[in-house]
Amino acid sequence: MAHNKDPKSIEGRLHYLFTEGQNFLKSCSAQLEYMSDHGFLDKGGMRVQKHIHKHQDVQLDSKAVIAFIGESGAGKSTLLNALLDRENIVPTSGIRACTSVATEFSSRAPDMKTQFHAVIEYVGREEFEREVEILKYDIAGEDETQFDTENGYGMLSESEDEENDKSRINIPAVKRRRLSDSSSAAAAAVARDKMKALFPGFQDCDLPRIPKMVKELYENNKTLAAGKQIIESDVEDEFVEQIHEMIANRGDDDDTEPQFWPLIKVMRVHLDAEVLDGDAVLVDLPGLKDDNAARAAVAQGYLAKANEVIIVSRLTRALTDETTAALAEMGYTKQLQFDGRRRITIVCSFCDLFRPSDARQEFKNVKAFSASYDELNKQLKAIPPRKELRKLSATKQQEFKKEIERINKALQDLCLKNRDEQVPILLTKVYSRLLGGSTIIKSFLVASKDYQDLQIGQFEDELDPEESITVKRTQIPLLREYCMRIPMEQKVYRMKYFINNVWRAFGATRFLVEDLGTSLSQNIRDNICADLERAAKSMQKVFKIPFFPYDRLI
Repeated sequence: MAHNKDPKSIEGRLHYLFTEGQNFLKSCSAQLEYMSDHGFLDKGGMRVQKHIHKHQDVQLDSKAVIAFIGESGAGKSTLLNALLDRENIVPTSGIRACTSVATEFSSRAPDMKTQFHAVIEYVGREEFEREVEILKYDIAGEDETQFDTENGYGMLSESEDEENDKSRINIPAVKRRRLSDSSSAAAAAVARDKMKALFPGFQDCDLPRIPKMVKELYENNKTLAAGKQIIESDVEDEFVEQIHEMIANRGDDDDTEPQFWPLIKVMRVHLDAEVLDGDAVLVDLPGLKDDNAARAAVAQGYLAKANEVIIVSRLTRALTDETTAALAEMGYTKQLQFDGRRRITIVCSFCDLFRPSDARQEFKNVKAFSASYDELNKQLKAIPPRKELRKLSATKQQEFKKEIERINKALQDLCLKNRDEQVPILLTKVYSRLLGGSTIIKSFLVASKDYQDLQIGQFEDELDPEESITVKRTQIPLLREYCMRIPMEQKVYRMKYFINNVWRAFGATRFLVEDLGTSLSQNIRDNICADLERAAKSMQKVFKIPFFPYDRLI
């Protein structure tokens, strides 16, 4: 029997199973309550009761956070624009890094009246004042200060005048830095970048004035004092302009206006988009190896929060290990291993720039490809040069023109076919070396700009057949579908965990009743067991419903 893998159908079955499981737990809980009221429940029974109550509070629905990380200029923002089917909802720049804060994109809530809604959460003044104390130590003690990993103390090096001074200076615990995480120079760079953004023209000599400057900053800005800012609009261009002011790095050292990105905890943008329909939250993170150390630190801190990590890299860099080296240097690979992730997704961007000559170089060791490529190239070289073609008749010129087009198309198709086959194999080898052979490497080769050029403002049925093929070849629709399935995976995992605990609760409750023996009258025992059996049979009927395990969902 063919099972329906439609997400809505799967979700309907999940909710039905979840409801039956909750009803089953309710039956078990009722019997335990009865035994408790009559003084028959011992410590073991109370533990079972606590277990049941815990899983009665479980929620099936939750958002799946999908974090997009990669080096600056890798095309993360352009990719997200394509996935969201928007031209520029995420700021992009071909010159400098744009994303300065973690920006979440999710669907609109029912109470949001406008088409576009953003919530910006700021760090509170008290919290930032504590952080400022650490930033001051980071800058002032760049060459001599390190922080204890356990208790957050700073050990200042001894000067000639303080040779016998062994005092320890207490550093607030809000943002401790482990000795192994970064050098003091890197920490100082982060601190300076934040100070320069908030206080244009900042220099190290301004350190004593920082507390006063922070006080004035919050007192003179009502939005910062409130801790939250809401941006709403039905006009996309107007909305985009406002959020770009908050997200984008202006990149001007001579800027006299403060930039508030160091004080933004997160920006949450809500809008209608197909990719967000299935409870997915897409997160655009500051780039790896960003020339601004503080923005790069934002990406590092966000990695552990994500349910799914998608690494974005230019195709050429992905094949030369440069992105993997950057990930390793920034500590990402260790974090991924520590998180125990079973799957890593790699998105190779700018695949529209991939040329036949690139393929010949990259896949020269693939014999079948090389033979076909060389044969087509031989046919192309057999065409008379342009100077000779001009001497031929118009009819003959047209024949050769068509032949050139045929050969070039065959070359292009051959190279794209081998690119799509060989690159995933190469990526698996590269990332398996870093993450271990047990990690599943999922890859997509996308051409975001090609997709946007064809798709923005058009419905799919308005595209001609050739354009439709090109849209599919960009792999944006494929990646979008993949992102939409991730929340369903999370629900399936959660459901498996829930059902396992339901059966554990049943077994423990049944054992408890039988173990009470003569403490219960035969009539009471029979009634309790009958109720449990009815609940169990109801659950068994549910399990006969066709249901897909996780590995067949995606």
